[in-house]
Amino acid sequence: MMEGRTYLASDLAGELGLPRSTINDWLVRYADYLEVDTRGKRKVYSAKSLRILKEISEMRNEGKSSFEIEQLLASRYGIRPEVAPPAPQGPEQQPGASGETLPAPQEGGLPALRPAFEQMTVQINTEFLKLANRLEEAERYRKRLVQRMWAVTAGLIVALAVLVLVLALIMYQVFGRIEKKNRETAETLSRESGEKLGELGVVLDSSRQDFNENIAKLKEEMAAQRRSFEEKLKELEANSATRAEAQIIKFKEEFARRQQEELKRLEGLQQTVRETAKSQLDAVKEEMRRQEAARLEAEKAAAAKKEAEARLNQPKETQKQEQKPAPSKEVPKQEQQKPAPVQAPASTQKPETVK
Repeated sequence: MMEGRTYLASDLAGELGLPRSTINDWLVRYADYLEVDTRGKRKVYSAKSLRILKEISEMRNEGKSSFEIEQLLASRYGIRPEVAPPAPQGPEQQPGASGETLPAPQEGGLPALRPAFEQMTVQINTEFLKLANRLEEAERYRKRLVQRMWAVTAGLIVALAVLVLVLALIMYQVFGRIEKKNRETAETLSRESGEKLGELGVVLDSSRQDFNENIAKLKEEMAAQRRSFEEKLKELEANSATRAEAQIIKFKEEFARRQQEELKRLEGLQQTVRETAKSQLDAVKEEMRRQEAARLEAEKAAAAKKEAEARLNQPKETQKQEQKPAPSKEVPKQEQQKPAPVQAPASTQKPETVK
């Protein structure tokens, strides 16, 4: 029988300020640690049970689990023993199965086992506490490992990002230097080609000038020869007709021979001038072809640099979609602009034959 005040489940809910469902759950879960008595169809609980339920509420508010709460209750109060039903009153000795008489159970035999039972309970609780501590240490160790793994992963990601940035910067600098070098090379080639073209123009102008001077000298010589021939003809006319005719024929032959020689010399000079102009034009064409090839190489390098920068700036999905670059339209060599052939000056034509 319980002494003092007793409480129903509804009274316990009112005292603790908790829902009835929570109190019913605790009464079932922690029944081994509570003092309960049945009165008719109702169960009543002692003041000690109310105190234990208050401790359970406080431990719940502290965030402890049900397992930890049961360990603490077992270490403080132990498990409530079940009361054995009273033995039937009768003779002290009862016959056994073989006809022997067995001593009747002594009163108070179950309380004698209580200390051993409580000691075993304490040992079990101690082992459970040690196991719980080990589990907590393992959980802390696992959390530390997870934190380290996250830290290492973050460090690797940052290192990869820095490496990508460094590589991008290096590639940008390399492409900048290549573009600068190509631009300087193109400027140097254009400047050298301009100088060479200027030199070739000067050479052509000087050769044309010399040719014109030679033609003027030849014309003067021919005019002087014509004048001398006419003078001789006039002198021969004054002489006899036979001697005049012979001299005239002789002078004509001499004049024709000299004229043929001069014409041959003029043809040789024209052939020399043509060969010189042709070789110079071939050199100019070859130089222009080299300049065009260098310009195309510089444009290809600039296009490759722009494409690499675009791939670095675009996301990975866009890079996968742009696997096939657009074909570059190159001007075929046959359609490249050819230099206009240098025409021979009007003065290089053959002079008319003096009749």
